[in-house]
Amino acid sequence: MGIYAVEWETTPFQDEVLGSLGGIFYGTVMEFRNGHSFLVTDAHWLPPDQSVIGPMALEVSCKITGPATTLCVRQSSAESGERWERYYELVTAGWTESLSTLKKYLESGGNPRLPTNVNSI
Repeated sequence: MGIYAVEWETTPFQDEVLGSLGGIFYGTVMEFRNGHSFLVTDAHWLPPDQSVIGPMALEVSCKITGPATTLCVRQSSAESGERWERYYELVTAGWTESLSTLKKYLESGGNPRLPTNVNSI
Protein backbone atom coordinates (compact mmCIF):
# COMPACT_ATOMS: atom_id res chain seq x y z
CA MET A 1 0.00 0.00 0.00
CA GLY A 2 1.22 3.46 -0.82
CA ILE A 3 0.20 6.87 -2.00
CA TYR A 4 -0.53 7.61 -5.67
CA ALA A 5 -0.60 11.30 -6.54
CA VAL A 6 -0.38 13.33 -9.74
CA GLU A 7 -0.53 17.13 -9.93
CA TRP A 8 -1.33 19.31 -12.95
CA GLU A 9 -0.99 23.05 -13.37
CA THR A 10 -4.23 25.02 -13.26
CA THR A 11 -5.59 25.80 -16.72
CA PRO A 12 -5.91 29.45 -17.78
CA PHE A 13 -9.52 28.72 -18.84
CA GLN A 14 -12.55 27.40 -17.00
CA ASP A 15 -14.79 24.51 -17.96
CA GLU A 16 -18.49 25.42 -17.85
CA VAL A 17 -19.23 22.62 -15.34
CA LEU A 18 -15.96 21.88 -13.52
CA GLY A 19 -14.35 25.32 -13.39
CA SER A 20 -10.56 25.47 -13.70
CA LEU A 21 -8.92 22.17 -14.57
CA GLY A 22 -5.67 20.92 -13.13
CA GLY A 23 -5.23 20.22 -9.45
CA ILE A 24 -4.38 16.90 -7.84
CA PHE A 25 -5.50 13.31 -8.40
CA TYR A 26 -4.65 11.11 -5.43
CA GLY A 27 -5.51 7.74 -3.96
CA THR A 28 -4.12 4.62 -2.28
CA VAL A 29 -2.23 1.96 -4.22
CA MET A 30 -3.86 -1.27 -3.06
CA GLU A 31 -2.19 -3.65 -5.50
CA PHE A 32 0.99 -3.41 -7.57
CA ARG A 33 2.39 -6.10 -9.85
CA ASN A 34 5.60 -4.79 -11.42
CA GLY A 35 5.29 -4.75 -15.21
CA HIS A 36 1.71 -6.10 -15.11
CA SER A 37 -0.84 -3.99 -13.24
CA PHE A 38 -1.74 -1.67 -10.43
CA LEU A 39 -4.93 -0.68 -8.62
CA VAL A 40 -5.56 2.67 -6.93
CA THR A 41 -8.62 2.94 -4.70
CA ASP A 42 -10.19 5.69 -2.63
CA ALA A 43 -9.04 8.02 -5.42
CA HIS A 44 -10.16 11.65 -5.61
CA TRP A 45 -9.64 14.59 -7.92
CA LEU A 46 -9.13 17.87 -6.12
CA PRO A 47 -9.72 20.61 -8.71
CA PRO A 48 -8.22 24.07 -8.15
CA ASP A 49 -11.46 25.92 -7.34
CA GLN A 50 -14.29 23.39 -6.89
CA SER A 51 -15.19 20.65 -4.43
CA VAL A 52 -13.46 17.29 -4.66
CA ILE A 53 -14.72 14.55 -7.00
CA GLY A 54 -14.47 11.04 -5.61
CA PRO A 55 -14.14 8.39 -4.46
CA MET A 56 -13.23 6.30 -7.47
CA ALA A 57 -10.86 3.54 -8.54
CA LEU A 58 -8.11 3.50 -11.17
CA GLU A 59 -7.05 0.16 -12.62
CA VAL A 60 -4.19 -0.19 -15.11
CA SER A 61 -3.11 -3.51 -16.60
CA CYS A 62 -0.66 -4.58 -19.29
CA LYS A 63 -0.83 -7.87 -21.23
CA ILE A 64 1.71 -9.10 -23.77
CA THR A 65 0.42 -11.47 -26.45
CA GLY A 66 3.09 -12.38 -28.98
CA PRO A 67 4.45 -9.19 -30.51
CA ALA A 68 1.49 -7.11 -29.25
CA THR A 69 0.95 -5.38 -25.94
CA THR A 70 -2.45 -4.34 -24.64
CA LEU A 71 -2.64 -1.58 -22.05
CA CYS A 72 -5.99 -1.26 -20.31
CA VAL A 73 -6.94 1.77 -18.20
CA ARG A 74 -10.22 1.81 -16.28
CA GLN A 75 -11.38 4.60 -14.02
CA SER A 76 -14.68 3.99 -12.24
CA SER A 77 -17.03 5.16 -9.50
CA ALA A 78 -20.51 4.43 -8.23
CA GLU A 79 -21.30 8.17 -8.29
CA SER A 80 -23.28 9.99 -10.99
CA GLY A 81 -24.57 13.43 -11.90
CA GLU A 82 -23.65 16.37 -14.13
CA ARG A 83 -20.17 16.95 -12.61
CA TRP A 84 -19.34 13.24 -12.84
CA GLU A 85 -20.50 13.00 -16.45
CA ARG A 86 -18.39 16.01 -17.43
CA TYR A 87 -15.40 14.72 -15.44
CA TYR A 88 -15.51 11.35 -17.24
CA GLU A 89 -15.97 13.07 -20.60
CA LEU A 90 -12.78 15.08 -20.05
CA VAL A 91 -10.78 12.28 -18.44
CA THR A 92 -11.69 9.88 -21.26
CA ALA A 93 -10.37 12.38 -23.81
CA GLY A 94 -7.21 12.85 -21.73
CA TRP A 95 -6.54 9.12 -21.40
CA THR A 96 -7.21 8.59 -25.12
CA GLU A 97 -4.70 11.29 -26.08
CA SER A 98 -2.10 10.11 -23.55
CA LEU A 99 -2.33 6.48 -24.62
CA SER A 100 -2.14 7.47 -28.30
CA THR A 101 1.01 9.49 -27.58
CA LEU A 102 2.51 6.55 -25.66
CA LYS A 103 1.72 4.19 -28.56
CA LYS A 104 3.42 6.50 -31.08
CA TYR A 105 6.47 6.83 -28.80
CA LEU A 106 6.86 3.08 -28.39
CA GLU A 107 6.22 2.30 -32.07
CA SER A 108 8.87 4.83 -33.09
CA GLY A 109 11.51 2.98 -31.05
CA GLY A 110 11.03 4.50 -27.61
CA ASN A 111 12.32 2.27 -24.85
CA PRO A 112 9.98 1.46 -21.97
CA ARG A 113 11.79 1.18 -18.66
CA LEU A 114 10.40 -0.57 -15.61
CA PRO A 115 11.50 0.58 -12.16
CA THR A 116 14.48 -1.43 -10.97
CA ASN A 117 14.04 -0.64 -7.30
CA VAL A 118 10.65 -2.39 -6.96
CA ASN A 119 10.29 -6.09 -6.20
CA SER A 120 8.27 -8.14 -8.69
CA ILE A 121 5.17 -9.74 -7.29
